[in-house]
Amino acid sequence: MPHLILEFGPTFSPKVAQDLSDRLVTALATIRRPDGSHEFPPNGTLVRGYIADVMTLGGAGANAAFVHATLKIGHGRSDDVVSQTGDFLLAVMAAFLKETLQTREFKASIEIHDLTRVFMWKP
Repeated sequence: MPHLILEFGPTFSPKVAQDLSDRLVTALATIRRPDGSHEFPPNGTLVRGYIADVMTLGGAGANAAFVHATLKIGHGRSDDVVSQTGDFLLAVMAAFLKETLQTREFKASIEIHDLTRVFMWKP
């Protein structure tokens, strides 16, 4: 089960954070394998987010916003799929933030952890 963890700056409201979380899990579900099956099944991703109490964003104004996403996935996807997933999710994040925050400056980033069974335990 993929895990998507979102870290929001303190300028985010819980509603906007939830809306972006929903948008990203929906976006993940649109990624398909060549055979048409889901790369990330629609009901198979656990998403959680945290709004930070403290933030300093170097060079940005006090009203700036940031969100950082970490996607943890099981081993087995090609480098191309992982790279395309990161590019796609970052584009979704940027479009959402531009649309939602309009005049506010924002920073968005994503990292993907490709886990191996050696370092992953689940029942």
